[in-house]
Amino acid sequence: MFGDALCSFNPIYGQGMTVACAESLALRDCLAVGTQEIAKRFFRAASPLIDIPWQIAVGSDLQHPRVEGMRTAQVRFINWYIAKLYRAAQDDAVLANRFLEVANLMRQPAALLDPRMAFRVWKRNRAPVRAAPIPVGKTAQSAH
Repeated sequence: MFGDALCSFNPIYGQGMTVACAESLALRDCLAVGTQEIAKRFFRAASPLIDIPWQIAVGSDLQHPRVEGMRTAQVRFINWYIAKLYRAAQDDAVLANRFLEVANLMRQPAALLDPRMAFRVWKRNRAPVRAAPIPVGKTAQSAH
C-alpha cells in the first residue's frame, strides 16, 4: 500500500527506499491512533512525504533538454542555480555537504537557498575558472 504503489521514482536519484521508509513510519503513526479512517489519514500523511522528492526528481530531469516537460520560470531558475551550486561545490565542502543532505532527503530543498549558502554559491562563481594544469615538460603552446 506504499512505496512504489503510491509513487515510483527514477531509481537514479535513490529516493524510493527513503520515501518508502518514511511512509512506513507514517503508517505506524496512523495505526497507533487506531484503524478508523486509516486510508484517508495515511494518504494525507504520505502526500507531503512524496511531494518534495518528486519535485527534486522532476526538476533534475528537466535539466536535460531532451526531456519533455514544462519548464516554468521557477524550474529554470532552480536548475540554473543548481548548476552554479555544482560548480561551487567542487571546491566548497560546506556546499557539497548541504547538497548531499538535500539530495538524500535529510534537509528541505530550501536549505540550498539559505542566504549563507547562496552567498557561497555566488562567491565561488565569481572566481575565474581554473585552467587545467599543463603537464610537466610541456609549454602552453605545445599543450594545445
